[in-house]
Amino acid sequence: MRESIRFASIILFFFLFQFSSSYGQDLPVKKPDLPRRSVGMTNEITLDQVYEALQKEGNEKGLFLDFGNPALQGKIYSGPYPYEEHESDLHDRRYRLHSSLKEGRGLIPIARFFEDKYDANEWVDSSVTQAAVAVRIDLWEKNRDDVHHHGFRDILVYFKREDGRFRLVTTISEGPFVNLLRSDDGDPSGTGVTISWETMQPSGGKVVVKGVDEYAHRADDLRDHQIEITGLRHDTRYKYYVQSGETRSSVYSFKTAPRRGQGNVTIAYTGDSREGVGGGEHTFMGVNRYILRRLADDAYRRGAEIFLFGGDLVNGYTTDVGDFRTQLKAWKQAMEGFAHSRALYPAQGNHESLLNAYGGEDKFVMMDKFPYHQSAEAIFAEEFVLPKNGPSPEDIRRPSYKEEVYAFQYGPVKIIAFNNNYWFTSNHLVNQYGGSPEGYIMPDQLRWIIRQIQQGDQDPSVKAILMFAQEPVFPNGGHVGDAMWYGGNNNIRAYTDHGGRLIPEEDGIIEVRNKLWRAVSRSKKVAAVLTSDEHGYHRTLIDNDTPVGIMDDDTDGDGRLEKVSPNRSFVYPTWHITSGGGGAPYYAQEQAPWSDDVALYSSQFNYTLIRFIDGRMQLDVYNHNGQRIDHLDDLLHGK
Repeated sequence: MRESIRFASIILFFFLFQFSSSYGQDLPVKKPDLPRRSVGMTNEITLDQVYEALQKEGNEKGLFLDFGNPALQGKIYSGPYPYEEHESDLHDRRYRLHSSLKEGRGLIPIARFFEDKYDANEWVDSSVTQAAVAVRIDLWEKNRDDVHHHGFRDILVYFKREDGRFRLVTTISEGPFVNLLRSDDGDPSGTGVTISWETMQPSGGKVVVKGVDEYAHRADDLRDHQIEITGLRHDTRYKYYVQSGETRSSVYSFKTAPRRGQGNVTIAYTGDSREGVGGGEHTFMGVNRYILRRLADDAYRRGAEIFLFGGDLVNGYTTDVGDFRTQLKAWKQAMEGFAHSRALYPAQGNHESLLNAYGGEDKFVMMDKFPYHQSAEAIFAEEFVLPKNGPSPEDIRRPSYKEEVYAFQYGPVKIIAFNNNYWFTSNHLVNQYGGSPEGYIMPDQLRWIIRQIQQGDQDPSVKAILMFAQEPVFPNGGHVGDAMWYGGNNNIRAYTDHGGRLIPEEDGIIEVRNKLWRAVSRSKKVAAVLTSDEHGYHRTLIDNDTPVGIMDDDTDGDGRLEKVSPNRSFVYPTWHITSGGGGAPYYAQEQAPWSDDVALYSSQFNYTLIRFIDGRMQLDVYNHNGQRIDHLDDLLHGK
């Protein structure tokens, strides 16, 4: 009897293994019968390739770069890093010298920063032998009659000077960054934070929190370092540094989150920092670094404790994983001054697209990159440290929601990040290949969002709720034809492949949008839904008199709304705010059914600053020059 049971168990295990293996290889989309294409390359030379070009051993003048490509030419700009760190709380990359890159090779002239004229960091007086320089490489490539400009690449280089010669040491290539400042982290002994950084070389790592303790990895061969620190006091400032190998970072500080339900807090928000127009730092590795840095620095000076970011961080729409990572790393470089001491919470936008692309003469298809461990969602989650409490996809063949759909509490405010750019396929071809159009929210995520709102309503420690995502729920400029509206076309929806048949979702985009907003409007605590995608700023109070469109407006049954009526099921008026002024090219206002209800529209670069002060949610909006362009005393009351 036991032998027969054992045999049956083996057969069952084999069957389940075979089924799960074949199911795991199955796709929820149809692979196009078209030639595979490479598109959207912003960075043909990635940051990893630049670091690989760094030579370990230098000479008495500095360190060498060698790309192994004689067609590469350029300029190498360098300066001590952090520049005069004892005088600035936001560490700058400032360049003072330049040298040439010829036939793929060049010198970083570190020795000159030990000369009186260039020794701004007083390396000689303080007998420094180990430090760092910031390096910018402006690259172009000559091939016969063609000259191709690759643009800037910025890196940090840590060095040691021994016996008059320079050598490369363990280099902190990114960070350290403060992550997961939250009041509901589940730490019974207090609160915590996660410190992350990357190193060029595999190494061990530790975080030293001054006056508290050291927190070290067990592993000694990591490049991606994340260390969780627990047992800290709420609402308390700490100083810290990280160490990998023989290299220590500068000393930074962070302030822990307040207790749940307590404190006055300041939260910044914007989106759409993908590259702008004008060259230089406006088109920095896929990011408008010039504008983004100014907005982040202004938010820092005005006391923003965390920064929410509503997607379209970068150009994206690329088929190359290395290019996509380089763009995201460029965004983190632009935000590094803020992120050394305060937490970033980004959401995924439509431009955070990592693709499989296919095309022939008559058709061009873009799809979320599969296999999905290389999807836009997966790489986004790897590049950021975010809460992992999002929903699980009902169809396990689809990408994960982890670290892109999430919720957390900061003091008295609950924050819900959702993703209405999940599992993307070209909008007009979704019904042929499967996937989801931009703006659509799958039912599993929508149920999760509704539960999060309800839980916030029932939690007495939550005094207000903020929600944010990329696509506007009620667009006004640049995306009236898509986002969560599509001109009133409810036929827009996601499709899933099941055994060769494409099955549409039951609800179309208008039905999904109205279910979302009905849940929002039933909560007195939702102060605003923050979105981006449209490159400007607008604020609209949505209530049950706002013409938004309902399914009864589809009078001929074709799925398209012939008129636009108010939705009487909306209960409490709630602000819809779009702040997409992070650096992308501007959009002017377009006509939408709710245009007459728009309180303000501006095409300026902008970010919003929301302050919870003694039960009020105060709104201020600033442009990149620090000029205030909008103000509201309270998003919660007096609507």
